[in-house]
Amino acid sequence: MHWTQGKDVITASFVISGTRAVAYFNTAGELLGTARNILFNQLPLAVVTEVNKRFGSASVYDITEYTTGADTFYTMSVDQSNKEVKLRSTSSGDITVESKVKK
Repeated sequence: MHWTQGKDVITASFVISGTRAVAYFNTAGELLGTARNILFNQLPLAVVTEVNKRFGSASVYDITEYTTGADTFYTMSVDQSNKEVKLRSTSSGDITVESKVKK
């Protein structure tokens, strides 16, 4: 486990069951949230369905699950032939395009 203290946030980076994870705490030691890398098939079915519907067979990578309190959301990158699209999704599959970068 590796601890890092910033001005307002303390982070604990660790590996659990072979997955890299980070926990974020305020300076009082209260848990603010967690982040972990996951695979495409570990996403909720609603997210997988919506990504497949919108982006077909494009490669999806750099998937991170964020949990803060009762809220969970996901970020990911989609590799299309002419651009890379960064997405944010709720657990229910509501997808927002955060950015598009031409290759």
